[in-house]
Amino acid sequence: MECREGVENLSALLDGELPPAEATNVRTHAEGCAPCRAALADLRAIDGDLRTLLATSVSDAPVARAARSAVAALGAARRTTRPRWPAFAALAACALVALVAAEFAILLRAKNAPYAWRAVQGTLAGASSGNAAVGDVIECLEGSRARLTIGDLGEVEVEAGTRLRVVDCGRKAHELYLERGTIRATIVAEPRLFRIGTPAGLAVDLGCAYSLAVDGEGVAMLRVHTGAVSFEREGARTYVPSGASCAARPDGTLPVPLWDDAPEPLRRCAASPDVPDLAAALASARDLDTLTLWHLLRHPAEDVREAVYERLAGIEPPPAGVTREQCLAREARALDAWLRLLRPEWPGNR
Repeated sequence: MECREGVENLSALLDGELPPAEATNVRTHAEGCAPCRAALADLRAIDGDLRTLLATSVSDAPVARAARSAVAALGAARRTTRPRWPAFAALAACALVALVAAEFAILLRAKNAPYAWRAVQGTLAGASSGNAAVGDVIECLEGSRARLTIGDLGEVEVEAGTRLRVVDCGRKAHELYLERGTIRATIVAEPRLFRIGTPAGLAVDLGCAYSLAVDGEGVAMLRVHTGAVSFEREGARTYVPSGASCAARPDGTLPVPLWDDAPEPLRRCAASPDVPDLAAALASARDLDTLTLWHLLRHPAEDVREAVYERLAGIEPPPAGVTREQCLAREARALDAWLRLLRPEWPGNR
């Protein structure tokens, strides 16, 4: 394959428009050709910006509409069979300016969303209402509850026996820290704008409603009711969609999400780092339990990963270009590509 031909097919490859054999040829060419490999990386980055921008909920802002228009033109140019690269670069520059402007609008919205709380039942340890600043603590005594409103970003219900600290009201994010107790959050903000820390990791909102509890040992229990949450610790992420939950321990073990109606053998296996009765757990896994199986591929024991891989591949084979060896080696790109293939099949994403 000539280099020019390979470049012209990169967009079609990303969009899944090539026949399998031709896609394999283009992918193989890109792996061995530095210019094409760099061009493919650039196109993937642009697609990431497209997804980020189009997910924003500031659709009423003129800057967001302008950004979408620029990115739409960029997307159309990217998908031409023989793109004119100078024109494409100009469109890319325009889209970048629009993306920066949209991001600035998002940050202004975040900055102008103050915290305000009030007691909805009983009394709090301190004032019963007011605005909160960084470092303030909201503590609900037994028999009391509070509601924390974060401008137009959403609300957090604070249950009895809960101690919640305000960490960040800054430019990039709104962040709370749940020391103990239970909260219920309903968030309508841009993805990753709101998050709640715990002793076991960080719950990063992706636009959803969820409950989060921390017990006396620092174990965090996350249950997602709508949307999705990314539970993160030291660069590792656990994707928890609507109808699923995960328990995260402060020892650094990666949590494994489960559907609320997951089979009991699979539930027992996912709950322990020792993965007891792995064979029975894998045998009990249903097609939709690929959520749990994919996350188990990150287990530190290779024999566990091998068994999980065989079961997961039996339900949904990995996408073209992703090998067994890459998955067993826990290569991030390979696992992420498989995750993108699986997610549309999960309840709530169909």
